Amino acid sequence: MNIWECKIGENCEVPAGGDYPMRLAIAEAYAKVTGKQPDFVFSGWGAKLDENQRAVIDKRNPLPQEIK
Repeated sequence: MNIWECKIGENCEVPAGGDYPMRLAIAEAYAKVTGKQPDFVFSGWGAKLDENQRAVIDKRNPLPQEIK
């Protein structure tokens, strides 16, 4: 199974219903690339960046991770 992930945005106000056009665009792009409709699209505003992603945006080294 191949799963593509994307995180986009951050400094903007999202209008009501703002997920639908994004979801539709991704489904259309997926179909164009693969020739098939996606079996699922999980999306939604409110995702979080992990420490490594945040460090790239902040142009710094990632903070040390706690060893569990």
